[in-house]
Amino acid sequence: MKRTLLVTCLLIVAGCKKTQNPTPRDIVGKWELSLEVGGIAGMTTHYAPGNGNILQLNADNTYQTYKQDSLLYHGTYQIIKNSITVSSDKFDGIYYDHGTSGQVIQLQGDTLTIGIDYDDRIAVSYIRR
Repeated sequence: MKRTLLVTCLLIVAGCKKTQNPTPRDIVGKWELSLEVGGIAGMTTHYAPGNGNILQLNADNTYQTYKQDSLLYHGTYQIIKNSITVSSDKFDGIYYDHGTSGQVIQLQGDTLTIGIDYDDRIAVSYIRR
């Protein structure tokens, strides 16, 4: 419980720092999974550098995800500005494979966060590689 509270507080503090609304050009590249937080159990999982869990976002709006260096998924993605509302806050969304349900996407420096740790949801953070 204390660990979950600490992670939540850290995410709130990080959220107060300037985040930028990502554009497709800003997020193009390889991103390595570094952190998963949230869910019903309030989990926190840190991933060491070199773990092989990669999200590759390409300039042509295609993506590939790798788990331990093995291709897991591939397809297309789209960024839609202010398309997701949580409480009264609006966030940009990333939508995979022409889906109608997007995930919150935020970029802060070299950290890309997808999802939001709110109401038992899971957020994952990636570091640019």
